[in-house]
Amino acid sequence: MRGSDSGDNGFPAYSALFTLRVQLFHQSATVLTLAGLLVGFGLSMLWAAPVGGAQRMNTVETTAVLVGAGDIASCASTGDEATAKLLDGISGTVFTTGDNVYSSGTSTEFNDCYSPSWGRHRARTRPSAGNHEYRTPNASGYYQYFGASAGDPRRGYYSYNQGSWHIVVLNSNCASVGGCGVGSPQERWLRADLASHSTSCTLAYWHSPRFSSGPHGSDTAMQPFWKALHDYGVEVAITGHDHHYERFAPQDARGALDPAYGIREFVVGTGGKSHYAIGTPLPNSEVHNDNTFGVLKLTLRSGGYDWRFVPEASRTFSDSGSQACHSPRYAPAPVAKGPTQHPLPGSTLGTTSVPVRLRWSATDATGTIKQYWLQESVNGSAYRGVALPTPTTTTINRSLAVGTSYRYRVKALDNDGNPSMWAYGPRFTVARYQETHGSTTYGGYWRSATLSGASGGSVRYATRKDAYARFSFTGRGVAWVAPKSTSRGKALIYLDGVYVGKVNLYSAQTESRKLVFARSWSGSSAHTLTVRPVGTAGHPRIDVDAFVVLR
Repeated sequence: MRGSDSGDNGFPAYSALFTLRVQLFHQSATVLTLAGLLVGFGLSMLWAAPVGGAQRMNTVETTAVLVGAGDIASCASTGDEATAKLLDGISGTVFTTGDNVYSSGTSTEFNDCYSPSWGRHRARTRPSAGNHEYRTPNASGYYQYFGASAGDPRRGYYSYNQGSWHIVVLNSNCASVGGCGVGSPQERWLRADLASHSTSCTLAYWHSPRFSSGPHGSDTAMQPFWKALHDYGVEVAITGHDHHYERFAPQDARGALDPAYGIREFVVGTGGKSHYAIGTPLPNSEVHNDNTFGVLKLTLRSGGYDWRFVPEASRTFSDSGSQACHSPRYAPAPVAKGPTQHPLPGSTLGTTSVPVRLRWSATDATGTIKQYWLQESVNGSAYRGVALPTPTTTTINRSLAVGTSYRYRVKALDNDGNPSMWAYGPRFTVARYQETHGSTTYGGYWRSATLSGASGGSVRYATRKDAYARFSFTGRGVAWVAPKSTSRGKALIYLDGVYVGKVNLYSAQTESRKLVFARSWSGSSAHTLTVRPVGTAGHPRIDVDAFVVLR
C-alpha cells in the first residue's frame, strides 16, 4: 500500500457470534417482539417493533483488534518466539513499532531471524520502521520484506482504517525522510491526513517515543508530530525503542496531564529482543515494567477502546483498562499577514536593482510568535526560503532586479507549536522609468544635463518655482530618484494633486541616485506624483533622474 488506505484494512477477519439485541418501544409499556442469535462477520443486526408500528433495523458497529509490539526479532534471542506464540492466539491486525529485526534490518536477517517467528503473521502486519532498519541503506531490507504493507519506501509513513478507527503510521527516522520539524513533508502530510478523515477515534504508532522513562528517553524531535496529533484529537500513540512496557496518562501538546483531551502513550518495546532498565519514571507514567516480553492488544470500539498487555507465558505482569474517545480541542493557530513591499526612502538605486523593504506580521490569541519563515517566488518560479537575521524578524530590505516579478509569502509559529497558514503578499514587478520616459510631463523651464553617476547617465533639472514634473503611473509603490549635493535645494511634493510635504535635496556630500521620496499603497492603482522647485535661495536646483514603481 502506498499513501493512505481507505475502508477496511483488508486482512482476513473474524467470525463472531453476536446476540441480537432487543429494543422496547412504547410510551408507557413495551412488548418484546424478537430475540435471537445471529452469526455474522463483524456485524450484528437488531430488530424491534414498537406496538402498533412498523419494524426497523439498526446496525451495531463491529470492534476491531490491533495487537503488536516493537524491538522484536533477533537470531540471538528466543523472546520473539515467545511473543509470536501470543499472536498465534489473537486475531486482528498486527502492528510493529520498529526495530523489527536486529541488528541491521538486512534481507538475510528478516528471512532468518524474523520470518520464523513474527513472520508467520506477515500477511496481517502493518509495520513501522525503526532506526535499526535504516542501518541498511534506505531500509531496503525492511521495505523488500514487507512490500506494500510498509508504505511508500521513500517515506515509510502511511495511514489506514481499522473498523471505525483511523490509524496513522509515522516514520521517526527523521534524517531519512526530509526531517520531522514543523513544515517538514511528513508533518504537512500528517496534518493533511488527519484533517481529511472524519473518524471520531484515531490512533498513531511509530518507533522513537515522545515520552519514555527508559534509557533512550523522550525524543523531542517527535514534538511537532505530538502537537499535530493533539491538535486533531488523537486518542492513542504507541511507540517502542526503549525495551520496556510503559503506559502514560493522557498528555497534552506540552506533555502536561490532560485527562479530557490528552493522548495516551504506550511504550511497547517488548517484542522479544532484550530488556532495558527503567530509570526514574516520568511524572505522568502510570504503569511500567522492564522484565517481561509481551504484546499490547487494543480492542477498538466505536467511541472508545480497551487495552491489555498480554505477557509471555512464563510471566504474570499485565496491564489493562478502557477509555472513551474524546473530541479534539484546538489551540488557536497564529494568523499571519502577508508581506508588503515598499520602495526604501533614503536608499541608493542600483544600476540594475531597486532597494525594497518587506514587512510582515502575525497575531496569536494565546501566545507569542516564536518564528517566521519567509519565502520568495521570482517570475512565477517555485518558492524558496529567504534567510532572516533572527527567527522573529518582521522587516528586511532586499535589492530586487528591475524588470523582474516577485511574490512573497510568510508563515508564523507560536510558542504553543502552532503553525499558521502561509500568508501571501501580492505579485508585483519592479519597474524603473528614466527621466526621458513619456510617462513624465514637464511644465515650465527644464534643462537636460549629462551627469556622472545618474541612472542612465543624464538628468533633467529646474530652478524656478513655476516649473513642475508630473509622473503618471499605475502601481502599489513609487519613488522619486534624484541626486543630492550642496547645489540642490528643496522641492514640493504632490500626490494626485494633493500637497504631501517638502523634500530637501541639499547634502554636504554629493550623492547619486537617491530615493529621495517614496510612498506605498495596499493595492495597485493609478496615481500622479508631482515635484516642484521651492526656489531655495542660493541653491534652488532640483533634478529628476528617474522614477521607480512597484506595479
